[in-house]
Amino acid sequence: MLKSTGWISLWLLAAFVCSVPGPAQRIARSRAAAEPVRQAQLASYFPLAVGNTWTYGVEGIGAPQSETIRVVDSRDIRGVTYYQVEGLVPTAGLLRMDARGRLVEYREGRPEQLWYDFAAPTGSSWRIDRPDLCFASATIQERGIEHKVPAGVFRGVMEVDFGPEANCADAGLDRDLFAPAVGLIERSAITIAGPRTMRLREARINGRTVRAAGMSLSLGSDRPSYTPNFFPPVDEDGGIPTLRGRLALENSSGFPFRMTFNSGQQFDAAIRNPEGKEVWRWSDGKAFTEAIETVTIEGVRVWAFEKALGDDGEAWAPGIYSLEAEITNAGARRFGAIISFEVTEPVF
Repeated sequence: MLKSTGWISLWLLAAFVCSVPGPAQRIARSRAAAEPVRQAQLASYFPLAVGNTWTYGVEGIGAPQSETIRVVDSRDIRGVTYYQVEGLVPTAGLLRMDARGRLVEYREGRPEQLWYDFAAPTGSSWRIDRPDLCFASATIQERGIEHKVPAGVFRGVMEVDFGPEANCADAGLDRDLFAPAVGLIERSAITIAGPRTMRLREARINGRTVRAAGMSLSLGSDRPSYTPNFFPPVDEDGGIPTLRGRLALENSSGFPFRMTFNSGQQFDAAIRNPEGKEVWRWSDGKAFTEAIETVTIEGVRVWAFEKALGDDGEAWAPGIYSLEAEITNAGARRFGAIISFEVTEPVF
């Protein structure tokens, strides 16, 4: 009987052990549940969805005023979805985030090319093959840092550094900074003209806008360059192109901001030629009321203007011109901006 009872006891004990999840089973289930979260966190370092955009202010000699990265389209290739990204490198790339938290590029007839390994441990490196780089290495230099750019202060930032071999003929990348749930927030590069830095000003990610709260002023033109076109038949403008400008003051602080104007004029704009001489001013020849007015700025206030880039039927000389604009409010607080544009050789 004792032997029989022992066998029954052992069988009941085994049944009990098998029916209750042990530590190993709990750990396995815990890891399985955590994996999607981990992959989602890694993917957020470069959110891929059609319509996502990142706009950067650019600093450096000869640099454009801004740069934009866009996810413009998606494409299924053999059952795998890739996203067409423009602006991250000089040519558009078909990119996806793989199951290992790596941003890879599709190239016809070749294995996927590794661009960023967001899952790599701090201090580890990988070879990188991209159109904007020589054959180079990338290294996770730091993780979890705090970094400030015009779009705000971001935490949990990852720094990716590129070796000196990334530079080709004194041009190439230096480092990229990525913030979780945002993407690339800063890029520094080397150019023939000297260092160049892109810092995130605003992003549109999965339907939400990322930007710092407060007051901001932007000045823009409808094109970076203008070409007089006198090739027959000449259009109604006589072949002289027209610049269309936009000055925008945005209050995203959540608090009303009041501005006082001593007349009906609220802004002014001017253009200077390549020699620095003023060749046009928006307010010249205009009459304004003398009434004092207080305006509350909530959201965005826009002032638009335009100017034909010529006088008396003759186009302005080719060169780099500057466009300046300011808000003409009373008081010590001033708002102004300046950008450049080009007038090219005419077409006949």
